[in-house]
Amino acid sequence: MRAFCLFGFVLALCLPLYAEEKEKEKEKPEVKKLKDLDKIPTQLVGATDQHAFWVTSTIVKGTEQFRAQIFDYKCYLQNLKKDDLTEVYAYRSTSRPYHATVTPKGTVFIVDRGWAITIKPGEKPKQIVITGSVAGIYPDGILMHDTTAIKPTPVEFIPIKDEELDLKNKIEVATPDGRVVGIFDSHRGFVRHKNTFGYFAFHNDGKLERPAEGYKVNLCVFDMDTKKTKITALDTRMHESYHATAFNGEHISTYHLVFDVKTGKRLDPLEAPNDGKGLRSVFAIHNGIGYFLQDHTLYATNLLSKERPTKKLATTYTQQNPPTTEKGLIVFTDKEWKTIPFLEKWD
Repeated sequence: MRAFCLFGFVLALCLPLYAEEKEKEKEKPEVKKLKDLDKIPTQLVGATDQHAFWVTSTIVKGTEQFRAQIFDYKCYLQNLKKDDLTEVYAYRSTSRPYHATVTPKGTVFIVDRGWAITIKPGEKPKQIVITGSVAGIYPDGILMHDTTAIKPTPVEFIPIKDEELDLKNKIEVATPDGRVVGIFDSHRGFVRHKNTFGYFAFHNDGKLERPAEGYKVNLCVFDMDTKKTKITALDTRMHESYHATAFNGEHISTYHLVFDVKTGKRLDPLEAPNDGKGLRSVFAIHNGIGYFLQDHTLYATNLLSKERPTKKLATTYTQQNPPTTEKGLIVFTDKEWKTIPFLEKWD
């Protein structure tokens, strides 16, 4: 009898430990391989020169006919030097995350209108409230713009400090101006090079009878170190829909147009085609050569040539613009990550 009671006492002690171990097993993050991505709908949401952030989705049974279908989303972090994808977050919703970035230390920030989730390695996710829409997202901060306010609001950069969003030290990148149209009605059009942001400010100088004729345009380059904006008048009038798409400090492009940042002079031939070969989506520029994605293919095009010749550089897994470094573009080719060097000249 004593032996039976002793056994029952020991079993009672062991059961919580066993349950705790099982619970710990559940908490262990799931690890996948790149090859597993073909087995389930997957999207590359964010990428830097060191990390990639992937999201898989599985529809919840019974919601297939819903107007707003519900999905189970799993978020994975990948070190570009490894083949492993480690699960960092999972949730159920009607919409997937659209904006994400990763710091060099591996902290993930998922951002959407009105909220941001911080996921530090080995810690539980933390959600905070923020205002505005994402105008740009980077490993060192987020560019936000509230387009829902009655009056135009500033475009602000929220830095990442000590692996947290530093909401107390926002940097005002662009200030509303009653004479400026376009840029403060949208969260598009801000392009970054190192610690500067470039964007276009459209002004009605009184010579505009119809918007289609084009506004007078100033190129604005904001320096986050000096907190000053350099303004250069462009020599070409443009419609307000022509937001900046690529910027490297020397040149800035919008659709098929290319301008010298210092002088504001238009560099591309006036006779060049208006679009033609996907030129509206140029996202990077180097030595007058633009880079764009079309049909899961990375192309280069000579923006300074009348003929606008193109070169196929690589086949890509996603249509998302790849991360840019000083040397080139980091592209996922469906099997591995590769660095595609910038072309130094057009042969």
